Amino acid sequence: PVQFHKDGKRVYLDSNKGDDVDLSRLLLLDVATGATEFVESDPDKEVDFGSAVFDGETKELMATAYIGDRVRIYPKTKRAKEDLQRIQKQLPPGNIGLGSATKDMRYQIVAIQSDLEPGAAYIYDRKSGKFALQYRLRPKLQSDALAPMKAVQYKTRDGLTIHAFLTLPRGVEAKNLPTVIHPHGGPWARDNWGYSPYPQFLANRGYAVLQLNFRGSTGYGKKFLNAGNHEWGIGAMQHDITDAVQYLIAQGIADPKRIALFGGSYGGY
Repeated sequence: PVQFHKDGKRVYLDSNKGDDVDLSRLLLLDVATGATEFVESDPDKEVDFGSAVFDGETKELMATAYIGDRVRIYPKTKRAKEDLQRIQKQLPPGNIGLGSATKDMRYQIVAIQSDLEPGAAYIYDRKSGKFALQYRLRPKLQSDALAPMKAVQYKTRDGLTIHAFLTLPRGVEAKNLPTVIHPHGGPWARDNWGYSPYPQFLANRGYAVLQLNFRGSTGYGKKFLNAGNHEWGIGAMQHDITDAVQYLIAQGIADPKRIALFGGSYGGY
């Protein structure tokens, strides 16, 4: 369940129920009858349903969001469209997060996070259309000292597309670099584009760092998640990591004699 509809009779659901359903989607459930109504799924048909934002005043569905290579936001109301335009025009680029709002929706917390910005929070005044910075999460980390992260994709030996994120050291050519493969934990989890402390620490010291959403990662549908069953640390799941290394070598980025594997939880396993 996500939230009650404004009519008080139906509930928004995030669901991937059904043998013919792969990516999770947003539905409306009639609590009295049990009937469900389709609302939305990823327009790009790439990832599971992400999140929904509701208007605190009208209770309308304001916007939906999906986490692909970047966070994609789809405004549903006039207010949300105006909000998004103002955010994109006035605030630094990055992933947008809408936090708490006053009941009349005049003021709302807006967060911005990116590969070069660990996180900044603003108070948004809808009446004036202005944003006031409240704080930065890591004020001593300056953006010009951080390394850009870019989304990349590669094919596995059995034809799956893997979404990954590559962080390269600043000021050096992206060629024949010592490289760290940094698999996430879980493994029922995923990596996203944005600020990540370990890749930044390593890139600052001259390493290329690749984070990859190997099969068994969440967010890319049931088929992709279940492709990791019985493959943890062996077989196809491990081949996804090896194929990532081969991709970086083929691109000329990684020095094949200087490659390390580093992680925690499943990433350590």
